[in-house]
Amino acid sequence: MVLETWSGQLEALLADDSVERCPLRAGAAVGPKLERAWWRARAAHIASVVEQLKGRDARMVVAVVSAAKSRLLKRWRQNERALADALHEAEENAKHLAELELFFEPLYTGSAAQMLDAAPGLFAGVRMLATSTRHYSTARALARLVGRVAAQVAAPARVGGRGTKLTRRAASNEAS
Repeated sequence: MVLETWSGQLEALLADDSVERCPLRAGAAVGPKLERAWWRARAAHIASVVEQLKGRDARMVVAVVSAAKSRLLKRWRQNERALADALHEAEENAKHLAELELFFEPLYTGSAAQMLDAAPGLFAGVRMLATSTRHYSTARALARLVGRVAAQVAAPARVGGRGTKLTRRAASNEAS
């Protein structure tokens, strides 16, 4: 049945945690901007699905199943609520991460001094994120975000450094 197939597809979409599988490795897309991009893409994808489900064909299928008083309707309604919740979560996380963009930028383009200047605001923002969002209130999600920040801070040293005193000092300390 169509609604059963759709329910399975919604459940697969809702179970997608590919942000968890995005590796923390050297490269252009290693830092916290990757996290924000993932949430923006997830919000856009879920919003697209929600719009499709508001369409005439989808409403017709749900109306037929409702009229038939199928047991599938309960599962469908649960999935619709979970989809709306996931959309809200993705939009909220993308919004909060966008608010931290000011503090993320020095990690990508700034000197070591600019990174240090941005650190207090960044960590205050991360603390706010942990207290104001459901997703980042978990230790696992917060550790992943902080890991991305740390990976981006370390990225210039792995790529050859920006020639800052901080990276030269760290390199000379490792050599001794």
